[in-house]
Amino acid sequence: GQICAQIAGAIATSNQYQKLREALSEVQLLATALETSEDAISIRDADKMIVYVNSAFERQSGYKKEDILGTDWVFPPRLNVAGAPTNAWKTVETGKTWRDIVTRERPDGSIYTVEATLRPIFDDDGNIDKYVGTRRDVTAQIAANENNRTQAAALEAAGDAVIILNTDTEMEWVNEAFVRDTGYTREEAMQQGSPFLRSDKDPDSVYDQLWATVKKGKPWRGRVWTRRKDGTEYPTECSLTPVFDENGEIAKFVGTRRDITDLVQAEQDREVRRDLDAQNQHLVDLNAQREEFFSTVSHELRTPLTSVMAFADILSRDREETLTDTQKEQLDVIKRNSRNLNDLVEDMLDFSRMSTDRLKLEKSEFEIHSLLDSVVESLEPTASQRSQVLSIQPHTEPVWIKADFGRLNQVISNLITNSCKYSPPETRVTLSVKSDAGKLAITVSDQGIGIPPEELDQIYSPFFRSTQHMVQEEIGTGLGLAISKTLVDLHNGSIEARSKVDQGTDITVTLPGASSAPTVNARA
Repeated sequence: GQICAQIAGAIATSNQYQKLREALSEVQLLATALETSEDAISIRDADKMIVYVNSAFERQSGYKKEDILGTDWVFPPRLNVAGAPTNAWKTVETGKTWRDIVTRERPDGSIYTVEATLRPIFDDDGNIDKYVGTRRDVTAQIAANENNRTQAAALEAAGDAVIILNTDTEMEWVNEAFVRDTGYTREEAMQQGSPFLRSDKDPDSVYDQLWATVKKGKPWRGRVWTRRKDGTEYPTECSLTPVFDENGEIAKFVGTRRDITDLVQAEQDREVRRDLDAQNQHLVDLNAQREEFFSTVSHELRTPLTSVMAFADILSRDREETLTDTQKEQLDVIKRNSRNLNDLVEDMLDFSRMSTDRLKLEKSEFEIHSLLDSVVESLEPTASQRSQVLSIQPHTEPVWIKADFGRLNQVISNLITNSCKYSPPETRVTLSVKSDAGKLAITVSDQGIGIPPEELDQIYSPFFRSTQHMVQEEIGTGLGLAISKTLVDLHNGSIEARSKVDQGTDITVTLPGASSAPTVNARA
């Protein structure tokens, strides 16, 4: 019996030892877990004295175990949230767990933020036996969250439309600029894939290249047309960039779209300006060549023409009366054609001067009939050769005008010459004068072939000649009316033609500065 009792005792002792070993092993396991935790852990007794801190606590706080074990140590209060320690103890002393995010300062002055908890531990009688505190460093997380919020705000405020797509090219997020530019709400955009923005102006090859590029992990940039919700289209400068996860796989695509309507318009305007500049330069070059041609031809013609006219005039005097009637007629032809040719040369020289702004007026004051009488006297032989009558309608009141006598003479002579050229024999060319409200109007009227309505706007263009048969038969450069209009414009006047085909033409020159009396400087 005694032996049995000893055996039973030994077995009991062995069982207790085994339980003790198991309990010790569990304690060691828990201690290892506490020591290796990334969170800072502290344990206080019922009197709030620190009885344990782990290594993470030392690393996180910067304080050594030996400096705080056995004390009622608390963190320096400078950066604590106001009232946080008091609130923490008030909470846990009622048996509840306290949680908060607080900012701390290490002994070296560095700042960090922790997510802190403090909870009570109870004994078998329900009394608080211990306090366990944990602190997780969330400094990096808060910074990252703040950075994310900043980036999100920046994307939202961006002037360019920003889009985030998943790998199925479905939209997951768009910013306010996207809503403004496209007219789609965020909800409408989320319900559709990216192709709904495509325009038919871009071929499929553009988008094939786009997706081929980004699916290889490379960003794509280019210009595409975008269709708004209302169907209108606008050019955009776009980019699409792949975003990778931690495994290096494409997780998202971030796209941007910038409305470049103004930029494209500016580029087109620059291109148009370049074309216009090139055309203008070409015209300048042509004009220079034309002026050189006119100048050369005119001067080369003038010298021999002057000799022809002079010798023809000498021969026509026939002082020894040796010329036959036929020879006299031939000399008249030479003289008439020489004068015509001389007029053409003068027209070309005048036009050249006008084109280069070298033609200047020399104004004087004179009575208009002195000019008209001079013109009629010089052109009556031309009218008589055509069996035409050239006359001036009576105008009893004198009209004084300040103008370039020679140039105004040239204008009226041009108009009368044209009337004579393009009117049949036995017709009348009439000059009339009117003055009113300080303006002088001189009208040359004929009974000629008239001007077709579709040509009235072209008669003042240089080198323009009517397609009418009678006009084509007459010698001319098409410069007479162009020169006349320029001379009238230089006088700040106007010239107007009214005509009916086969009934005649009236051309009126209106000049400012007319008066009924001369000034002291007027020419007699």
